[in-house]
Amino acid sequence: MRKEDHRNEETKIKLAQAFRELSLKKGVAKVSIADITNYCHCNRNTFYYHFEDVRYLLNWMFEQDCAKVVSSLKGGDVKNLISSCIHYTQENRLLLKDTFENLGSDSLNRAFAPYFEKTIGVIIEKYEAQENSKLDDRYRKFLTRFFCEAVGGMMLAYVRGNDGFLKHELINDITNALDAIPLFIVKNGTSESLV
Repeated sequence: MRKEDHRNEETKIKLAQAFRELSLKKGVAKVSIADITNYCHCNRNTFYYHFEDVRYLLNWMFEQDCAKVVSSLKGGDVKNLISSCIHYTQENRLLLKDTFENLGSDSLNRAFAPYFEKTIGVIIEKYEAQENSKLDDRYRKFLTRFFCEAVGGMMLAYVRGNDGFLKHELINDITNALDAIPLFIVKNGTSESLV
């Protein structure tokens, strides 16, 4: 990494940390660019050099958090991925819940979706090989999206606190649901009715 790139990355991290700390004090919707730049002792141009607005900062921050969660995992174990994601949501529940309530789920979905899609895609490919089956691309894309939406929806419900699940129950239930993917893979690799 070039020195300038490293400095840019440090500045982004500094701005994100300021946003994180300020949002816990004031709430996500009430943190302004002026608040962030004052907190960091930098000017507005510095902020705008790195981010278009606070939403872009928030999206970048969540993407970085997700990348850290995924990169810390060894061997692509599904249960560990789900456990790490739920642990992350617990540690950041106030920020995530405030983001969801004030800005909607788009920021969270945009950050988490690529990691879930990649992981679920790998799981589907593993089961295709195990079942000696090849899904058509459209159906594989459908299954990937279907399970991503399901897992993402459960994670958002967990963030909002209205799911009624305990942490270990949610980890086991999501993992078991993902283990059911072979039921959706039919021998001829098409999306024929399972009924």
